[in-house]
Amino acid sequence: MFDVTFPNHKLFCIWSVCARLGLRALLVMLAILIVSQPNQSCNAETILNYAIGNSLTGDLNYGFPGKGFDMINSTNANPTSTGVHLEGGQSLAMIRVTPSTPNTIAVPATYTDVLANNRTDNLFLQPSYGASVGAEIAAIKSFIDLAKLNPLNSNTRFFLYATWAHRVDQGNGQSFFDTWTNFQPTLSGDFVPSKNTYDLMLSELRQSGYEISLIPAGHAWHATLEAVRNGQVIDMTFRNGTVETFYPLSETNLYRDNVHADTAGAFIAGLAAHSAIYGTKPVGLNQLHYTMQEFFAQANYLSSSGARALEDITWNAYLRAIPEPNSCALAIVFSLSLVSVRRRRN
Repeated sequence: MFDVTFPNHKLFCIWSVCARLGLRALLVMLAILIVSQPNQSCNAETILNYAIGNSLTGDLNYGFPGKGFDMINSTNANPTSTGVHLEGGQSLAMIRVTPSTPNTIAVPATYTDVLANNRTDNLFLQPSYGASVGAEIAAIKSFIDLAKLNPLNSNTRFFLYATWAHRVDQGNGQSFFDTWTNFQPTLSGDFVPSKNTYDLMLSELRQSGYEISLIPAGHAWHATLEAVRNGQVIDMTFRNGTVETFYPLSETNLYRDNVHADTAGAFIAGLAAHSAIYGTKPVGLNQLHYTMQEFFAQANYLSSSGARALEDITWNAYLRAIPEPNSCALAIVFSLSLVSVRRRRN
């Protein structure tokens, strides 16, 4: 359950972060509310997400019936409902100029309809191979501009969904682990998922006046592999009928092929998105929502201890990846966004 009340000793932390933004008057009122009602939680509000990208955006909701992310958030006081616009293998630049193709999967509708007519609380944008870094930045700006034309989206938060590179790069043969740290991007060069690529994109977008946050899925993947290489054992389970066998997570079984996430990789992506939108550490989320083990006699899935380890790793990767609000400030932003949701509904 997400509780937006804070212990009184955190008020100074909240003040120091937000005062820089010129919000002292608002902060005073919020502080009075916190002190006077220390045990009051937010009323339940469903957070409406919309995600635009390719099949790696689909991996965010990996599992049957394809709603893994919403299902791990279903017990939260503020659950999520996540729509998607997916075009397999396409960059954001291509999706922006071809909003509907025979291969488009759109729920509840294509982005042109959803962004124009529906309220979107959080918009996830996934850049990908197939375009230059500059072209993907331009597409992100265009999607944000389109969403802002809708008065219902006056308080929409925008997120760069930072995914992982190919398991083995088909051009230079580097592994994801090496690509993540070694790739050096340029605005005119090809987009390749890496820490440096996402740093460059965030910098360019923010310098252009676009407020955008990060879903550090690729960052958390890399942190997971770093932990494994340093000797941490993260248990996976293989079930064959009623027989279960434990085995350690490795780089190979983060993927189900050279591109897409398997159970553990998809769960990490979900944990990263959960961390980003709630601003709190994911704790005790049900990893079985990211597997089809309930529907097949043979299946791979995370053990409970493995899931708890990935929650710790992903949260720490998230804190390292964001160059801005700390956790108490993020919780304030989230609570205020819920207030704006209620106002738009009234």
